[in-house]
Amino acid sequence: MYSISDDVFCIDIKDTKRKLSYASGKESYGTTYNSYLIKSDKNILIDGAPGKFSDEYFSEIKKIISPKEIDYVIFNHTEPDNSGMLLKLLNVNPDIQVISTIAGLKNLKEITNCEFNEYLAKDSAILNFNQFSLQFFTMPNLHWPDTMITYCPKKQLLFSGDFLGAHFISDNNTYCSEYDSLFKEYYLSLMSPYKAFVLSACNKISGLDIKAICPAHGSVLFENYKDALAKYTKWSTPCKQELKQIVILYKSEYGYTKELAIAASEQANECGCDTKILSLDNISENSIGEVIKNTDGIMIGTPTISRNVPPQVWNIIKHIDVPSCLDKEFAVFGSYGWSGEATLIIQSVLKTMKLRVKSDVFRISFCPNLSDIEKMKVYTKKFIEELKDE
Repeated sequence: MYSISDDVFCIDIKDTKRKLSYASGKESYGTTYNSYLIKSDKNILIDGAPGKFSDEYFSEIKKIISPKEIDYVIFNHTEPDNSGMLLKLLNVNPDIQVISTIAGLKNLKEITNCEFNEYLAKDSAILNFNQFSLQFFTMPNLHWPDTMITYCPKKQLLFSGDFLGAHFISDNNTYCSEYDSLFKEYYLSLMSPYKAFVLSACNKISGLDIKAICPAHGSVLFENYKDALAKYTKWSTPCKQELKQIVILYKSEYGYTKELAIAASEQANECGCDTKILSLDNISENSIGEVIKNTDGIMIGTPTISRNVPPQVWNIIKHIDVPSCLDKEFAVFGSYGWSGEATLIIQSVLKTMKLRVKSDVFRISFCPNLSDIEKMKVYTKKFIEELKDE
């Protein structure tokens, strides 16, 4: 726990054992669960910590104030690592007012399984007290539908929840050079699927007078907060591309599905696409997610083995980040020997994930002949035409 401004304290619970796995495949250990206590004519707690840290968490708060004296608790984001302590807080302070968005309040009721005094935070609404005020800005999908940020004009502090955070531990969570790489890994894993919402949020807060940004994880950003906002804006701004990006990912047992993949690649190149063809036997599992994320259309080639899908192809499904793939198109093809279920299984799973998948699959029995190759090219051409018609 440390002070970040007059009568504003950061309660930073350090979790050195939490293992973080990032979209890039990198891993790290440790994060902080930051909440902020404003001690004034009304005592305000902003964000929280996981339930398993409740004893440590309230022990830190008691160094400043009794939990019974807290008037409001605000949740910018209601994921259990931010809100798990709420039930214990309600047990000791049942009269406290709980503030969040519509989605946030719903989540909190289902996390605590109890009723409480609730206050709905509406976009741009201001909550006035005698000595200060708070303004709420709803920021959905950063990175849950419930998210918002809270701004204190008097202190010029922006409490940003998971937005602009990082999984990082240091003394008093002060900024250091190591922070930059973890800051980007955090963005890529949690925020990059929602780039349009990130840009909207950055624009929404650009006109605020800010001395520091106070996230729920990682360092409080003081003089470097402008740099953090600039990076989020840069990373989220779409790059202009003239060619459609197509990736063909395939697994082939006897070379037959590979022949179809090569035919698809040739046709995609003829259609003027920037095309990659990748055998799932030759790329690392951790790179699949990034390959998919950075393309417009994904063609998945699979054989059928014992009426099922090979594990290498299942790995594609495992690494699809649905929110970042909602604007992409998928198609499925393959060769089989007995019955050919794999292509239909993958198509069905993609549909269940609410992704945009071609209505028909292309599948043949065993080795493709010249007619099959031409039909594969026609199938690919129609897939690309559908992409270009968007």
